[in-house]
Amino acid sequence: STCASTPTFDSISFSGGLTYSYTTKLTNSAQSGTIEWKDDSGQAGSHIVTELNVAGITLGADIRAFGSWSSTCDETTLGGQDIYTSVGFVLKDDDIGDKFNVKVYAHRLYGTPLFVTSSGESMCPNEPNTLQRQRVEAIIDPPYLRNIQPDHQAVFTINLTHIGDTMEPMIYDLWFDESTNPGGLHLSLDGSPYSGTRSIYLLHGITTSLTLTATRGPVYYQYDDISIAAYSPCETALASANALYRDAIADGFTFGVEYLRLCAQFDWSGIMASEPTFAINSQSPSTMRIQVKNRDPNSPWTSNPRFKWVVVQYQEPGRTWRDAISNGSSAHMVENSLGLSSIEIDISQWTLEGEYQIRVQSACERIAGVDDEAINSFSTPIKKGRVDRSIPQIWGRYAQPSDGLYSPGDVISITFDEPIDYNVRSYPFEAVLKVNPPNNHSAQIYDYVEDASYFKVKTIEGSDTIKFEFGTNFRYSEMIGGNATIAIRNVRDLAWNVNPSVMIWTFGIETVNLGSIAVSIENFAFAMSLSEYLAVRSRSDVTFEEKFCQQFSDLVGIESSRCHVESYAETPNATLMVTFSISESEGVGLSSVAAYEKLVDYIENPDTIPESLHVFASGDLCSSTYKIKPAEHTSDTLSSAHLAMQYGLIGGGVGLFVLLMVGGIVFLIIRRRKQLQDTTTSVELDIVGTQ
Repeated sequence: STCASTPTFDSISFSGGLTYSYTTKLTNSAQSGTIEWKDDSGQAGSHIVTELNVAGITLGADIRAFGSWSSTCDETTLGGQDIYTSVGFVLKDDDIGDKFNVKVYAHRLYGTPLFVTSSGESMCPNEPNTLQRQRVEAIIDPPYLRNIQPDHQAVFTINLTHIGDTMEPMIYDLWFDESTNPGGLHLSLDGSPYSGTRSIYLLHGITTSLTLTATRGPVYYQYDDISIAAYSPCETALASANALYRDAIADGFTFGVEYLRLCAQFDWSGIMASEPTFAINSQSPSTMRIQVKNRDPNSPWTSNPRFKWVVVQYQEPGRTWRDAISNGSSAHMVENSLGLSSIEIDISQWTLEGEYQIRVQSACERIAGVDDEAINSFSTPIKKGRVDRSIPQIWGRYAQPSDGLYSPGDVISITFDEPIDYNVRSYPFEAVLKVNPPNNHSAQIYDYVEDASYFKVKTIEGSDTIKFEFGTNFRYSEMIGGNATIAIRNVRDLAWNVNPSVMIWTFGIETVNLGSIAVSIENFAFAMSLSEYLAVRSRSDVTFEEKFCQQFSDLVGIESSRCHVESYAETPNATLMVTFSISESEGVGLSSVAAYEKLVDYIENPDTIPESLHVFASGDLCSSTYKIKPAEHTSDTLSSAHLAMQYGLIGGGVGLFVLLMVGGIVFLIIRRRKQLQDTTTSVELDIVGTQ
């Protein structure tokens, strides 16, 4: 038989982070045994008490062994050799803070140990018969939210509480199981995007609240059974390595949210999207195509369980909205697989002329308590247009000047029975002027596009009148006693109805006494160098304004009190622009052709300005806006264009520019001149029909 010396122990107590070792050697001739406990560095001692500091918390690491030797055996030899057996064990735990009380029993024959954990506290994993250091409670409030606006966030509160058996703090992992979120709900935790795992530090017994926000994904409106759980990080790692005999310590929850679903929404498509308005005219077919496109093609209209319809509606002038008609019934639209919808509506019964409005509207079953109209219905922006199947006609039979004689300041115009399209250069509108000078001089014909310096067309948006002006290249003195003829055709109204008839009227040019005209000048500009300006100021005992007006008055022979300097402006090339005006005074100064032409001569020939008038001799007269007033028509103020006619100003190369306003958008259109037949001097319109 083998003689075994059998040690027995009442208990062994040890803490995590330290190692307890025991070895014994049993022979047939002697009994010997050693007991030692060592830390992980191998240092031995009869009694080790260690304090460790972890995360600011002091943990005791204590190993104690209590026991005695007792042995009985029979001595036996085998072939004259000693027979012996070695027995040993190690008690160790990696988690600082773990504590164990372990009872160890030895086998009577072989001395091998048996272990029983009697008490202690532990984690990673928690051992049987010990206090549970890690335990967590996770709750979400509320677990489900409904009727959230589709573009709003759903807000939840996550409450986490560390409820372990010991009083120490712990770190847990809050894990979002993304496999439960196939709809792509976007989560944020305390303001930061949330996915995967977030570590949370918890004090014992104190609930920590976290704000969870959820934003709708690209497709779905309802999200159910989304899972989040708080886990012990170390136990989760053991479980992942299949090194844990049970589930990891955790607590979790599921939650959900249902967003309100917008009623079908869409935008204009096709021509309704590309054009700001629509027009139904005499050339329009009996139907009109309406197209819209789903704003969310991933969510068809009919996928909304509350969906009722999408219908085209129109409103006649002064009436209420009504459904448009398609194939004899309400124009309900159907969406295709690409999110597009198109329908032909009947417009043959839209006989009331005027402004119409069109919209496409959806309707869904209403949700009780929800007042947001976007949830229950939707409408496109209103598209406005006109129904006008009549071509524009002349208002009466006379155009301006209605007395058949043009005087300076008269309006030249023609009026129609409805507003006309003022962008005359954007369509084939034609207008020409024929001038018959006196004394049998050759007639001249001018096209308003090719000869804009002689003949201008002036239109105003929303107006029913087209106005005409003589250009700056005409000399009024050469036209006195003659006549002019204007011809137009292809006038278009706002609904694009075109009148193809040629409309012609002729008027005479009145003979006036040019010497009786009183002239004022506004915003005349004079350019001079800054250095000269400073020189004038330095060598004068009066202000620059006074010196300026004094010399200008001497230049043209007017009273200096009529001169007023308005402003100064410095240009990038070190030039000073002086803006001034000359007030009107009938019969004084600039009141005759001779006096005015003197100023014109100075503008055309600046070298003739006397050197004594050094202010004007050193600069250039640049531009102005003029007003003239005939003495016999003192209440009439005439335009700068008429002044150019009366005084024969040449626009190019003289530094004088007459400021004109020409309405409309300019397009380059090549036109051919129209040869006009001679007509009698009359303002009665001659409608000669389509040419």
